[in-house]
Amino acid sequence: MESSIAVSVLLEMGYELPEDVVCALERATVQRRAVRRRLQEKIVIALAQTDPRELGLPFDRWTSRRIGYFLKGAGLFEEVAPQSVHVIVQRALVNHFGKDYISKLQYMEKGGKK
Repeated sequence: MESSIAVSVLLEMGYELPEDVVCALERATVQRRAVRRRLQEKIVIALAQTDPRELGLPFDRWTSRRIGYFLKGAGLFEEVAPQSVHVIVQRALVNHFGKDYISKLQYMEKGGKK
């Protein structure tokens, strides 16, 4: 049960909670969301680094949409937007290779010279 829901239920039942307890419970909820988000990002990155053929899929490259469909179909995520997947993967690439390398790579993909 989410901490905020638990607090609401206790208050409705007539329990009086000190303000610092309410704040601590709300902070715990926010921290769990952050941990869950980081875990989801790690799952997306690990999947993006995996060859889809190793998973028995009929294609050899991932797209943001395919990653989203796979995660939803595997029951790992309830919903995942392709744009969110794209942002997570781009952020991981920038962190790993650096912003200059990614800019050059994108320039070459658009038909620019090396």
